[in-house]
Amino acid sequence: MLEDSRCGQVPSGGLALGDPAAASKRRIHNNGREPSVLVSPMASPPREPPCYIVGLPDSPAEASAARQKFERLSRELTKVLPTIEEIRAVVKSSNTAESNPRYEVSVEVYTPTQRHAFSEAGFSLTKIFDSMEPKMKRLLSSRSSRVTSSKGMSQRKMPG
Repeated sequence: MLEDSRCGQVPSGGLALGDPAAASKRRIHNNGREPSVLVSPMASPPREPPCYIVGLPDSPAEASAARQKFERLSRELTKVLPTIEEIRAVVKSSNTAESNPRYEVSVEVYTPTQRHAFSEAGFSLTKIFDSMEPKMKRLLSSRSSRVTSSKGMSQRKMPG
């Protein structure tokens, strides 16, 4: 076995690209022409767009749980819509009760052509991010109408 530092191990019976004997064998099998080398694309890790979350609460347990939910949400959204450039979440809290703050979360998803905005409110950040995920996936993965270039129903099909 020969060792190639880029690709791992090459079998000794196989043809290495830099080997002169291998080049002559390739020419013989291809009627004297040097074949074009086909390189299969290597599976690269998916590119994660920058995701920002602003305004997390002071409690470390709730903040870390919300951060994990948001990071998972951003990974899932990049699977649905790979052209995402940036995902931003802003958390606003209001203390109406003594111990239980109410959170308002607004998430903006930036693509090369559009900006999608989503918002949700509740008393638990983890539940808010959980409830936003299916809505965001559904709206971002829906196809545009060919007639109106908008999401959802076309103007011709809308009840009048």
